Amino acid sequence: MSVKILLWNRKGCHHCEELKAYFHEKGYQYESIDVEGKDYLRDLLEIKYGIRHVPVVEIGDKG
Repeated sequence: MSVKILLWNRKGCHHCEELKAYFHEKGYQYESIDVEGKDYLRDLLEIKYGIRHVPVVEIGDKG
């Protein structure tokens, strides 16, 4: 059974890069959403979690 992992990130974010490296090291499959220059995606983060910064990791179908 695999769990869906979704990583909200942006280029140049060292915390985002650390998470990507960790996922690769552990062999975790994940989907990546780059919010760089996409205010509508940051708006979505604010609606869902009350924040506009990354990284944000959603695990499972319910976030």
